[in-house]
Amino acid sequence: MRISALFLLAMFAAAPVTADELNLQESTDAQPVNFALPHRGESMGEVVHQFGEPKTKLRPVGGETAKHPPITRWEYAGFIVYFEHTHVIKAVVPDHPPAISHVDQLQPGT
Repeated sequence: MRISALFLLAMFAAAPVTADELNLQESTDAQPVNFALPHRGESMGEVVHQFGEPKTKLRPVGGETAKHPPITRWEYAGFIVYFEHTHVIKAVVPDHPPAISHVDQLQPGT
């Protein structure tokens, strides 16, 4: 027992300690989005009325159960819209992630 305890102590004492560092710097490459995007809750008809027909309409995926509703993706020039059933759940601009906020800058949800 004494030999194995000494062996373990020696292993941990000799093991190198390393740490990864994540350096988040504000990127100057990303340009702000200068156009309106569809808003959460808008219907497919409202999106077509405001933005016209998308260049690509992908078939819905999911929809087998209530826990997995059908999700449809429409691709426009410059942005993508995701629908749950027939209403917008998210509109995104590829390669333009939202700005990262420091926890002190976050506002409580409504």
